[in-house]
Amino acid sequence: MLHAPVVIAADYAGTFEVGDTSELRARIPSQATGGLVGESGVDVYTQPRVRLRVATRDDWEFVLGNAPILTWDNIELGACSDCFTFYDTLDASVGWHDRTVSISLNEYASAGWFNTAVGPLPQVTPTTSQMPGQMPTQMPTQMPTQMPPPQLLVPNKASAPASAVIVSESTHTALTLRAQPDRVDWLSLEIAYLTSGGLDAKSRTYFPEQYGPRADASFSHALSRRDQAVTLAYAAAAQFTSGQCYDSVTGAVGTGQCSPEAQVAQISEGIRHTIDRATTLSADVGIAGTRTRSTDSVSYEENLYPVGSLEVAQHFGLESKSSILLGTYIAPVLDWRTGIVNERLRGHIALTEALTARATVRATVDGSQTIPTDAPLATSLIGGLAEVVYQSSRNVLLTVGLRAWWQEQAQFGTYSSYVLYFDVTARAPALRF
Repeated sequence: MLHAPVVIAADYAGTFEVGDTSELRARIPSQATGGLVGESGVDVYTQPRVRLRVATRDDWEFVLGNAPILTWDNIELGACSDCFTFYDTLDASVGWHDRTVSISLNEYASAGWFNTAVGPLPQVTPTTSQMPGQMPTQMPTQMPTQMPPPQLLVPNKASAPASAVIVSESTHTALTLRAQPDRVDWLSLEIAYLTSGGLDAKSRTYFPEQYGPRADASFSHALSRRDQAVTLAYAAAAQFTSGQCYDSVTGAVGTGQCSPEAQVAQISEGIRHTIDRATTLSADVGIAGTRTRSTDSVSYEENLYPVGSLEVAQHFGLESKSSILLGTYIAPVLDWRTGIVNERLRGHIALTEALTARATVRATVDGSQTIPTDAPLATSLIGGLAEVVYQSSRNVLLTVGLRAWWQEQAQFGTYSSYVLYFDVTARAPALRF
């Protein structure tokens, strides 16, 4: 009996991590068209994080993490009843792996109240590439749907101001399988169910409720040391609760209440090519089919769309710590406020420049445009950031930068927002047991 605690302890290995990101923001929204009213201000933001990971000797892994977001909006006006917002995010997973197979059940959830004036709504961000076990690095993680940058939560320009506190939730429940049946083949499959939307009538004018299943699959085959052939497939369905009607031909606001439905299926074939030790090329081409309707009393409208992507990534500089990524994508995208599906062309640029061993410059530009530009509820959106990151110590990062968004959409007007920020990210040394 005296040795029992030692045996039990040897069967488990755990890690407990604690950290925090705090930010001081100077926010500069601007009014453009559509009667939207923004407001400038100074906000304080903090996001503490805790994460517990426990692994067993028989290849099981359990993860639990929490990261609440606390914001004091417009601190220059002092404390008030509606200037404190809270948004909590939770992730949990249980998984098993051996040398060739990894399977896990994951839950990502968020809920709280949030001020639309500070920019895009916090979304659930699954880290499905961080699976239990030592899976091969060649496993393709690029999904067939290349999502555009987040849309600003601006309601119909006739219904409400652009700044408001909304209450919302979002969940992503997923069962994921990854496997390497032999030395040249890799496959992955994820089946998920997603929900999101506002929790009261006012919030749903910004963020309508929707729910539905989703499945993603990928298969990769190594053609040579430098080339991989990749097949990607995706299918999803979304059901919206009752809300404002929009005409699928003109985009005009309709009368009465609608409950849109959308179904999307997509498949593509691609290549991953290593040009040299520092440069990689990724290309995909495929087709997508959609079925949509505004309410269950009408027939589905069916459409086919081309899909494709092209990415070039290069590492350079001292110890290859600098990098640049250029990407362009085209795919149908579901507008999560109206239930209408449109083809969108997206471009993405990401640059990281290591100035010194401790100082790094980062810049990203990400935009999308509905094709054709006169499609119903066509959207133009561009966003990005430029920042300098300084690692003052092993566990502390200091960041100063600018984030910006600009959006134009029929029926929703034009709106832009700029945020200057100073960020301190700290983490305690991991506690291992």
